[in-house]
Amino acid sequence: MGYMSSGEAARRWDISERRVRILCSEGRVDGAVRSGWSWNIPDTAGKPGDGRLLRHIKNFSLRSGSFSLSRLEELRTGWLASDAYATRSFVNDQQELGRFIAFLLEFDGVSIPLSSVMEMLSGRVVPAHDLDTHVLVVNVRECILLLVRRFCGSSADVVNATDSGSSEVWSERIVRDFHASLTHGLASGDAGTYRAASVKSGNSFGADTREYPVETQMKSLFFQYDRDWPQLHPVVRGAFLCGELLRIQPFPRHNALCAWLVLCGEFMREGFPPPLIARDNKEELGAALVMTVKRGNYQHMMRLLEDAVAFRVSWEAGIIPDITP
Repeated sequence: MGYMSSGEAARRWDISERRVRILCSEGRVDGAVRSGWSWNIPDTAGKPGDGRLLRHIKNFSLRSGSFSLSRLEELRTGWLASDAYATRSFVNDQQELGRFIAFLLEFDGVSIPLSSVMEMLSGRVVPAHDLDTHVLVVNVRECILLLVRRFCGSSADVVNATDSGSSEVWSERIVRDFHASLTHGLASGDAGTYRAASVKSGNSFGADTREYPVETQMKSLFFQYDRDWPQLHPVVRGAFLCGELLRIQPFPRHNALCAWLVLCGEFMREGFPPPLIARDNKEELGAALVMTVKRGNYQHMMRLLEDAVAFRVSWEAGIIPDITP
């Protein structure tokens, strides 16, 4: 990958060099790296969206409702001290990994028996499923491992990063690249590509019925993520990210899968386990997501996520034995 100077970026984007430097210092240019007094900007970096426009289409309707902060912090402390976190058994144990992948695929509308998932993870062909399904299962595994490498340090690293604000965060470019990895090799050939569609603003259930292109909506989402959401509790921030990705539906397919994995990454970077929804609660999750997408009401989803974190911690600790999520 090549780099360009702030002067080259200014000419390409038709803005002043000073404005380019400000955008870089605000973290709004993906991949920009400071070198002394100058900035090295990736050749592929696009011009950041106009903040004046993005402010007008931010979703101001998101409501987290009530949740138990003390319970979540107790669960986080227990998770970081657990053998499951220290040994990464939640990804290194093939049976546990397979169960999690089966849940993720079912959330995305792809129902595959756990036995078939385990066969595919072992490199064997399951005649009942097509090639795309085999590729998707392997891609999901690799994306989960990517999240663990990116966001899971030692327990001390996570606590320190959480206290000071981890530098490993999501961005529009990273989500697109992540979706490209998730759907790499599938027959559709549209990995990481936005839909050519417009979507109603997040406040569309009120008087605002305007529609904006998917790309503009995504820029607005990460404008909020960077500017307005850092002070939110990480579970709330992860829920908002997931819900907004489900509302925007930026990609032609596998949006739900991508959205839940982004949520998992946000949880993991702040020292929480990737949430695992118990089978009995999956219909309830679907109803909760309808409320988040249509009304911006996250109260039901927050309660389910709180329970899902508790379920994961208890399951890994053996308090809930032999329960298939």
